[in-house]
Amino acid sequence: MTVRRPGRPEDLPSAEVIWARWAALAAVLSTPGAGRPGYRLDDDGLHLDTVGSTWAAMTWRGDGRAVLFGEDQVGGTKWHEPPVDVLAGAPDWLPYERLEDHLEAGELGFVYWYVDATWRRAPYPPGLEDDGIAATLGRFAVRSDTAWEMESRLRERIPRANAPFQAACARLLTHAERRAVTAGIVRGFAEQIGWPDADVTAISTAARRAGLTRPAR
Repeated sequence: MTVRRPGRPEDLPSAEVIWARWAALAAVLSTPGAGRPGYRLDDDGLHLDTVGSTWAAMTWRGDGRAVLFGEDQVGGTKWHEPPVDVLAGAPDWLPYERLEDHLEAGELGFVYWYVDATWRRAPYPPGLEDDGIAATLGRFAVRSDTAWEMESRLRERIPRANAPFQAACARLLTHAERRAVTAGIVRGFAEQIGWPDADVTAISTAARRAGLTRPAR
């Protein structure tokens, strides 16, 4: 699966799959000593922050509904003439206070909402080349791409880790998608990739907080 430019709702996996892959990265990479910050989970949902103005967030809104929003520095929605209203046709349950804050700051490039097991977004004009979601969240469209991201980020912290270990990352992501991440799974993963100082308790706690140990919502 490839996320095109600009993104199309049908390019995205389900909200449950995106959440599982993103949350697994956050659980593994947000723990102390796991490399540069960039993925995290808090009470507002999942967050991705990289260099420049590239960022994204995902949050659940109840009843199986979710929203993805963010910006990539190469996205063109806010520069397009006439301006693209990324909230056109959006439902009233979106987190408008947060979204409008980003709009006022000139840092909102895309908004996708998930309802009835389908992603939707505002209509785009024919001339728009990119909304930024491919560069920002395309890494979650295919499990192997997410696994590559996990491996490359972990190697920043454990350069002498067993090589290669992308397959081990993919297996961890599979457990995340099945909501079956346990302390034993995390411990086995750390041993397999050669990560002796992995904080298994912290990673397992983060996975549990993200809902990766119970059926998808």
